[in-house]
Amino acid sequence: MKAKLQALHKKYQSDFQRDADQTIKAFYKTRDDLSRRFAEIHGVDVGAQGDAQRQIQSLQKQRDELYDEIMAQIDREVRIVAQRRSVGIVFGNIIAPAGGIDLTDDVANDLESLHE
Repeated sequence: MKAKLQALHKKYQSDFQRDADQTIKAFYKTRDDLSRRFAEIHGVDVGAQGDAQRQIQSLQKQRDELYDEIMAQIDREVRIVAQRRSVGIVFGNIIAPAGGIDLTDDVANDLESLHE
């Protein structure tokens, strides 16, 4: 009986050790796989962030160029309207002194007619 109990104990101990070894092996395999996948995702994320930053810079450059074009067009139209109305000096972004002529509506109308 004692020999049977010892054999049974030895079998359970061996089975437990085998199961524990398999579980630990599976854990390490899963850990390594997750670490590898995380590194891949991190690399993709870094690349995507770089691409997004380049696109933002490109869009900012396009926006600045478009803004400069719009401002140049407005300046041209202001000069044309001022010439038509015989205005020699044009001030922007200030309140004109007494007797000044407001060209805003004329310039806005000219700009609208360019885009119709």
